[in-house]
Amino acid sequence: MSLASEVGDSSLVYKFMSLASNNAIWSSRAAFGRFGLSNLLNDASTDGYLAQNPKLYPALFRYRFDPNTNVRNAMNDIWVALVKEPARTIDENFDGIMNDLLKNVLGKEWRVRQASCAAIADLVQGRKLEKYEKFLTKIWEVTFKVCDDIKESVRTAAMALARALTGILTRGLEAGEASARSSDKMLQQVLPFLLSPAGLESGAPDVQDFARKTLLKIIKSSNGQTLRPFVPDLVARLLALLSSIEPEMINYLHLNADKYGLTSQELDDARLKHIRGSTMLEAIERCLDFLDESSMPELKQSLENAIKTVVGLPSKVGCSRVLGELRSKLRSSTTWLFLLVTGRHLAPFRCPRAKLTLRL
Repeated sequence: MSLASEVGDSSLVYKFMSLASNNAIWSSRAAFGRFGLSNLLNDASTDGYLAQNPKLYPALFRYRFDPNTNVRNAMNDIWVALVKEPARTIDENFDGIMNDLLKNVLGKEWRVRQASCAAIADLVQGRKLEKYEKFLTKIWEVTFKVCDDIKESVRTAAMALARALTGILTRGLEAGEASARSSDKMLQQVLPFLLSPAGLESGAPDVQDFARKTLLKIIKSSNGQTLRPFVPDLVARLLALLSSIEPEMINYLHLNADKYGLTSQELDDARLKHIRGSTMLEAIERCLDFLDESSMPELKQSLENAIKTVVGLPSKVGCSRVLGELRSKLRSSTTWLFLLVTGRHLAPFRCPRAKLTLRL
C-alpha cells in the first residue's frame, strides 16, 4: 500500500492485494516463484499501464533497498516480474529515479533515508559520469548531511555511500587516460565541495574526518594537471589542519609536563617527530610537486595568509617545512625570491625549544 500511495494511484492497491492477503504464501520465496508473480501482474508488463506510470519506477527502485528484509524481497520480486529489461528501464528513468532518491534521502522516515543511501550507491556504480554529472554536487551534499544522521544505521549507510563515491573517483584517477578524463571532471566538482563548510569545516566530527581522509586519497591518486589549480588553497587548508588533528592530550601534557616527569623539550621533540612522519605533511609535499610558475603568485598569497593565521606547533612546523621545500625546489628560478618576503612572518612563531629556524 505504501508503494501505491507514493505512486498516487489507488488502483495499484488492488493489483497488489494478493500479496497482502496471502502473506504466508508469499513469504516463502519458493512458493513465490511457483505461483508466479509474473502471472499475477500479466496485465502490468513493460507494455502495460504500470510501465507507463513514471512515478512507479523511482518508488519501486528505492523499496528494493528497504532495511526490512521482507519488504526488500517482495519489492525485488515485483521488480523482476515487472521490469523485463532492467538496464534499459533504469537508463530511461534515470533522472526520475535520482531525483526521487535525492529528495527522500533527507526524508522524515529513517527507513526511507537508509534505503535511499543504498539505492544511490547502487545507481551510480558502473555508470559513466555523464549520466549523473549534473547530480554529483547534490549527491555529495546530501551524503555528508546524512553522515550526521540521528539514526546509527542511516549513518552507516551514508558512510558506505561516501566510500563508494570516493572509490569511483580514486579508481578513475589511478586508471588509464580515458577514465582519468572523466575523473578529472568529477574532481572539479568534488574538491570545492570537500573544502567548503559542508566538508572540512563541517560541525560533525565524522564528516570532517571523512572529508580529510578523502582529500588525502585524492591528492595521492591525482596528477599535477588536475590538482594544480587547487594546490594553493589545499596547501593552506592542510597546514591549518596539522594542528587541529593533533590529540588534545598533547596540549594537556605540555601544560602539566612536570607532573609526569617530562620536560617541554622532550614533548616538543616527540611532537616534531610525529609531525614529520604524518600523512598530512606528505600530502602537502606532494601538492608542492605539482606547482609551476603560473600557480606561484596565488600560492604566495595563500601561504602568507596561512603563516599569519595558523596556531599550534604542528601548523607552524608545517609552514617552515613548506618554505624550506620551496626554497630547494625553486632556487634556480626567480620565483623563489617571494620566500624572502614571506619568510619575514616566521619570526613571531620560531620555537627555540623545538629548534625551529629557517635561514633563507
